[in-house]
Amino acid sequence: MRSTAVNSPELLDPESHGLLEAFCGHLSGVLGLDIPRRRWPEVARAVRVAAREQGCPDVPGCIERMLSQGIDPETMDVIIHHLTVGETYFFRDPAAFAALRDHILPPLIRSRGSGPAEGRRLRIWSAGCSTGEEAYSIAIALQECVPDWERWHITLLATDVNRAALAIARQGVYRDWSFRTTSPEFRARHFQRLPDGHYRIDERLKAMVSFLPLNLAEDAYPAVGTNTTAMDVIFCRNVLMYLQPEHVQRAVARLQRSLCEGGWLMVSAVEAGLAATPGLVCERLPGVLLFRKGEAAVPPAARRSSVSKGGNPPPAAIPRTGRPFRGGEIVRPPEREAAQAPADADSMRVTARTLANAGRLDDALAWCERALAQQPLDAVGAYLRGSILLEQGRMEEAVAAFRRSLYFEPGLAVAQFALGNALAAQGRDAQAAKHYRHALTGLRALPPGQALPEADDLPAGQLVRMIEAILGMESAA
Repeated sequence: MRSTAVNSPELLDPESHGLLEAFCGHLSGVLGLDIPRRRWPEVARAVRVAAREQGCPDVPGCIERMLSQGIDPETMDVIIHHLTVGETYFFRDPAAFAALRDHILPPLIRSRGSGPAEGRRLRIWSAGCSTGEEAYSIAIALQECVPDWERWHITLLATDVNRAALAIARQGVYRDWSFRTTSPEFRARHFQRLPDGHYRIDERLKAMVSFLPLNLAEDAYPAVGTNTTAMDVIFCRNVLMYLQPEHVQRAVARLQRSLCEGGWLMVSAVEAGLAATPGLVCERLPGVLLFRKGEAAVPPAARRSSVSKGGNPPPAAIPRTGRPFRGGEIVRPPEREAAQAPADADSMRVTARTLANAGRLDDALAWCERALAQQPLDAVGAYLRGSILLEQGRMEEAVAAFRRSLYFEPGLAVAQFALGNALAAQGRDAQAAKHYRHALTGLRALPPGQALPEADDLPAGQLVRMIEAILGMESAA
């Protein structure tokens, strides 16, 4: 992120100083960003720009309104753009990508590539992806390391709070400055030169990456609904250093829960101390520190093989405390002995959610299908089944499951959203946009703070903002 001090007399005079301080404190709470006094002028400039765009001449009055009524999405976009301008380029920090190529991917490819086709899965998340160079660098590394990559189910998720940056990432068009550490041969191999001198990413690489707006200071992860569970690798580099200390701790805890057992968290060298936490084992490689989710972070029962052919998943493998579908915990645990299997469809669905969030997708699917066998017309169960299939890379089956869910309950907004995501992943953008808009219609009829139990209690207003950002990215592309 770059920082540029800007004078703002109308906001930094003695009368406005306290107002700006209050607004910066409010922003810190919403975004999780650490906004020290030296960065207040940046906030002042952002507010001035937003006020001008809205035709509001009274900038202090604009701040007072935002403090009392909240910040509308358009104004928030302007402020985020000024506070989180990403400094990034292709294959930034070569040691991190060398670790990915030489240390992380080979054992995963060996262990999963030799088994059945449904086991050939890789899940990687670029958290704080900015304008997309890191995510596309990961895609290139995957193509180079996995010769038969098109036969694998690869999930490459890229998220950022900056919607303007995501719109650039989605376009996949870059200037020379993004290639400052790479060779001309690299550009020729993976990009098409445009008449204006810019470079467009190869369409196959572009199709590998799914971009999603997500604020690491919020609790929308880990969750199957945001596709942020069971990750093999999470890149979260040069992000934690800009968060407030309390938000750093919560973000690292959520990122840890988003990893599958044995999964890797990558941070920048200066953030290594921030990522150190129980359950993440530090491993030193040349030029880079990695953090691996160790067995100590996972309940022993969850490490067992759980589904036998034709049998039920043993209930002893299910974590017993907490809330469901977020971090591998259960909110409403079935009150029964560990050796007794859930008998009713609702408990089976809770079990399926928990296992899905822990990365045990085959087990989760087995429980989900048992629940649907009892309640074949259950729209929420069909939506959950589609979400699990989507994480397994079984796109057509996921689309069919979401359509089934909407057949039973057309107004289920989370299923409309999920179907939009599945269609977008297949490049069917026009159809995806239709379902995103249907989701918005249903969600806008709800109070913004209403929790959506099918989406891990995500507030309706937060999902509205995510969908609006996705539609805005599509219109900008």
